[in-house]
Amino acid sequence: MNRNRKKAVAASVAVGMTMVMGVSPVLAANTDISKEETVYVNAAADGTPQEITVSDWLKNSASAGDLSDVSDLKDIKNVKGDETFSQDGDKLTWNTEDKDIYYQGTTTKDLPVSMELKYYLDGAQISPSDLAGKSGHLKIEVTYKNNVKNKTKVGKKTTEMYAPFVMATAMILPTDNFTNVTIDNGKVLSDGQRNIVIGVGMPGLADNLDLKSVDEDIDLDIPEEFTMEADVTDFTMSSTFTFALTDILDSLDVDDIDGLDDLKDSMKELTDAATELVDGSKELSDGASTLDEKYQEFDSGIATLTSGVSTLNSGAATLSSGVSSYTAGADKLASGVNEYADGVGTLSKSLKEYNTGVTSLASGVQQYVKGSNNLTDGVKKYVAGVSNLGSGIETYTAGVSQLGAGIDQEAAGLTDLQTSVNGLVSGIKAKLPELQTSIASIVKFAESAKAYAAKTGEFADKVITYVTSVGEIKKNADTLNSLVNPSSTGGSAGGTSQIESGLAEAQSAAASVGAVSGTSAADQLNAAAGTVSAAAGTGDALQGDAGTISAGLDSASSAIDILSGIDTSSMDEATAAAVNSAVQGAIGAISGGVATAQGGVANLQAHAGQVSGLNDAAAQIQSAAGEVSNQNAQAAAAGDAAAQLQEGLSQIESGLAALNNQSAEDAKKDAQTQATIKALTKGIDDALTELTKNNDALTAGANALIAAGTGTGTTEEDMSLTQGADAVEAGIQKLQTTLQTYLGEKLDGGMLNTLKEGVDKLADGIQQLQAGYDKVDEGTSSLLAGTNTLTASNKQLTSGSTALESSGKTLTSGASKLTSASKQLNSGTSKITSATSQLTSGANTLSANSSKLNSGASQLASGTQQLMSGTSTLSSGSAQVKSGIKSLADGAKKLSDGTKEFDEEGIQKLSDLVDDDLQDILDRLDAICSDDNAYHSFSGKEDDMSGNVKFVIETAAIDDDSDK
Repeated sequence: MNRNRKKAVAASVAVGMTMVMGVSPVLAANTDISKEETVYVNAAADGTPQEITVSDWLKNSASAGDLSDVSDLKDIKNVKGDETFSQDGDKLTWNTEDKDIYYQGTTTKDLPVSMELKYYLDGAQISPSDLAGKSGHLKIEVTYKNNVKNKTKVGKKTTEMYAPFVMATAMILPTDNFTNVTIDNGKVLSDGQRNIVIGVGMPGLADNLDLKSVDEDIDLDIPEEFTMEADVTDFTMSSTFTFALTDILDSLDVDDIDGLDDLKDSMKELTDAATELVDGSKELSDGASTLDEKYQEFDSGIATLTSGVSTLNSGAATLSSGVSSYTAGADKLASGVNEYADGVGTLSKSLKEYNTGVTSLASGVQQYVKGSNNLTDGVKKYVAGVSNLGSGIETYTAGVSQLGAGIDQEAAGLTDLQTSVNGLVSGIKAKLPELQTSIASIVKFAESAKAYAAKTGEFADKVITYVTSVGEIKKNADTLNSLVNPSSTGGSAGGTSQIESGLAEAQSAAASVGAVSGTSAADQLNAAAGTVSAAAGTGDALQGDAGTISAGLDSASSAIDILSGIDTSSMDEATAAAVNSAVQGAIGAISGGVATAQGGVANLQAHAGQVSGLNDAAAQIQSAAGEVSNQNAQAAAAGDAAAQLQEGLSQIESGLAALNNQSAEDAKKDAQTQATIKALTKGIDDALTELTKNNDALTAGANALIAAGTGTGTTEEDMSLTQGADAVEAGIQKLQTTLQTYLGEKLDGGMLNTLKEGVDKLADGIQQLQAGYDKVDEGTSSLLAGTNTLTASNKQLTSGSTALESSGKTLTSGASKLTSASKQLNSGTSKITSATSQLTSGANTLSANSSKLNSGASQLASGTQQLMSGTSTLSSGSAQVKSGIKSLADGAKKLSDGTKEFDEEGIQKLSDLVDDDLQDILDRLDAICSDDNAYHSFSGKEDDMSGNVKFVIETAAIDDDSDK
């Protein structure tokens, strides 16, 4: 059904529905100018609006001049007259005298009411586009929705109420496709060939009445939806039509009702009116059925008339065509003969050009044949290229497989690397507390070594002082020995004084040597060397773990070598580029992760080397400890000698004291005492002689001890203990800084987590690479299939090129024959020229009376054509009227049933409620019918203009060619 016919049917059904829905529209005000609107909505099969067209009728009963109107429509046009209008925003002014105005426009604004259709097949919801041609048990749910609420006074309070709308939907369902049709809120009519389903609803009315608030037991179902069910075969359905009316309740005059008694009276009037409505709708249904029956006969007569006129028109057209052809032929013959006579002369002249053209044609044929041969050669090369392409794609597929194997090997290597790194991180973190303790011990050792070096320097200074004192004592002993036989007491007294002074210095130096010799520096150095060696062991462990990681990275690097070795030389450029791009992307991802990990491993190995290097320092410290031990032995010997010296000096001191206490005279007398002094003096001298033999060695040892402890060496071999301690402190500080860089500020392994995260990301990357390879592998199957299809066409191309080559030979042969025939044409032309004069005379006689014959036949054909056009228009209009009357009859029948049901299920039940306290219902009825709740216009109107609006919603048909 085309769009114009749909609108015609919609208009017919709308008129019928308006007639059966009660009365003519009741206007909101009693004025001389009113506005009636019909809103046509073209909707999708699910009820979604797609196009809205509004037809407005301005009734100019007052015969006013300019008409003022309000409208928000777009593309406004006068559809029934030539009156014009001016527009200022939504304000329209029509230039008219006393005529009604009919205009039309479009809009995209929301509708005050809407509907939704849901389709179910065998219990499952299905979209309309998928339903065409299906079979099964069908259910269609139609739901109405009222979108307009007005603030309306109900009794003594103001509330929101829905504007009153009554909606009815009609469906035409062929019995060939739909059986066992049922509906819950509506009726099903059938004429044997089709089912007419009409469903009704009053959206918002139940909420407006709110009967449950009056009595919970009230069970009055005011429908807002309906459900149609049927068994369907090869589903197809024409458009549905839904009508929404706003004035169905305007006939209820409740304005003068005062109290319950008046309500009862009005209820009786309503009941009587409903009865009359039932009777009137029954009469309307009967009349519409009669009209439908009689019009069938009228329509049959129109069909007979149309058939006869068509036959007449066909004959007249044939006659006119024949006469026209005849006269035209005669005229053309005369004209043609004359032109022919002239052309015969021209023909001879043109033959030369023709012959030239034939020659050019023959040349062109040769060029064409040459081009077709070139095309054939190109096709053969193309076929060969397709074969090469197939081979290249097979090579590419093999390369993809090789790439997949490389990726799998790389993934395995990265798994091993990830395991190794996780183990390394755990191992390093476990050894960090031990490493920190070792570093602290080394720092403490360095400080102790420096203190020891200082003490050793002091000891060496005292040893030198001791040597000097022993030398002085030896001189004094020599002097004493020379004075044991003094010539006078005065000399003896002077010598003893010198000896006493030397003895005091020797005793002091001997005491210092004895005190220093008790220091156990070697033991302290050996303890420090053990601590350094323990720290160096941690470095060895780090070296081992770093080697494990490096082996895993070498495995990952080998996978890169495999990927790099994929050969693309036998592939075409596009394939090679695609493979190289994938391979380079994989190599880039793997290389980046490997480079990062290798950098971390290199740093780890370097600093593990620094820690391991502490072994060398420990060895040097132990060597120094040995040297100190040797020096301690010498110091011990010096201490023993000092002790003996102190003992001898004490004896000398005692002897000198006794000697000083004796007088010179007594000494001479006492020979025994003299002998004792001589012997003692000789013994001291001899002992000092032996003691001074080690002076040079002690002095050299003391200087060496100073140089080894606090001296300044220039190479690693002659570096002093103090310099070594400073170097250890500097190395430990650098080591701590480096470890903080790679293990975290607090040496808690934070940076190791970064290494672990990097390896994890590398593992994730290889998984993504494997996923990408899987997609490429899938694509190769499609590529091979396409190549096979291409190869399959080679035979057809070869066959076509062979046929083209063969046709070139045929074309060359034809051109040769055409050249030969041109010679025969020259011969025939000379014969034609001789008969031209007789032909010219006969043709002029035949053409003399052609114009009169042609004129009469043309007039006859024109008249029958007009008659045919009129009967066609009559037949088309009759079909539309017939359809409209049929729809009217069906609608009237449905209305009759519906009004009866409305009376029985609605009015009668409502009347039964009047016996109870229904003042609230009275107030609500009054509010529903009030002007505050009325809906008079969709596109707008003047405030002082009465109005009425109805809506016609047409859904799209559903069939296999519903888009046409």
